Formats: sequence, C-alpha cells, structure tokens
Amino acid sequence: MKELKARCTGFAAVEQKLRKMEANLVGEDKETANYFETEGRGALRITQGEKGSSLGLAAYNQETGCFDIISSEVRDANSARRLFSKLFSSIAQVKLEKKVYMVGEFEVWLVHIDQLGNFVLIRSESATETKFHDLLGKLDIEPDRVVEKDFGQLLTHSEERL
Repeated sequence: MKELKARCTGFAAVEQKLRKMEANLVGEDKETANYFETEGRGALRITQGEKGSSLGLAAYNQETGCFDIISSEVRDANSARRLFSKLFSSIAQVKLEKKVYMVGEFEVWLVHIDQLGNFVLIRSESATETKFHDLLGKLDIEPDRVVEKDFGQLLTHSEERL
C-alpha cells in the first residue's frame, strides 16, 4: 500500500470537502501505538485499538514521493511489544484518534496523534503519485504540508512536534 501524509491544522474543512466528494465514513478508532527505532529504515510500530492490533512498517519511497506501508494483524500485541522491546529501542508510545473515509480508490485517514498533531493520510494500493497529489489538491491541502518523514522520525525530532 502507498501513503501520502500531510499536516493539517484541523479536520472540519477536510471533512466538508470529503462530504462534497460523497466519501463514505468507514471507521473511527482510538489507538495506542508503540514506535521502535529502526536506524532510519522506516517507522516500525505496534498499534493496539478498539478494533484489534497490528504490526506496521512505513518507509518513504523517494521515487514515488509516497510511503510504502506493510501492515499485518497481530493477535497478542502485548507479547509482540515485549519482544520488540528486546530487539529495538523504544521511541515513544502515543495515543491517536482516527477517522477513515473511502473516496474512490483511496482511504483518507484523519489522524490526531497526541505528541505530533493532526495529519491527513491518503492511502491506496494502486493509485499513481499524480492521483495522490490531485486528491490532496481537492482537499485544499497545500503541497508544502506534505511530510516526508515517518512518524518514528518525527517523534525523535522534538523541534518538529506541534
């Protein structure tokens, strides 16, 4: 899966644009995510929420200008977290709230992360980089708001936190 991530100040205007595009709200969740140090190879995290747990890795792809995302369901998040704590240094544990909309071939995630602020994540399995940026424009998010660092990197650089 590919993802384009951008900072935003709030979600009201984005949600209004999504409603005009007839996007469907497909989920809301509150989660806790534990991020682990991967020495610049991407954001490794274990997420535990009301709707289950997952293991994920997100790495920025210079060629596409998007993140490549690998995610897998985890049955026992606590055991996975203990194992990862032995293998990797822990960066942070964050609480996040998200809403997920479907618009065409895209998932649009509106995510608030307690230590980092608000983000719009646009995800798709097959869309081109151009289509990602077109949707970003339709949501009135300026290209300079796009974030090329993964959340693990943002969590380790306090000057970039909101």
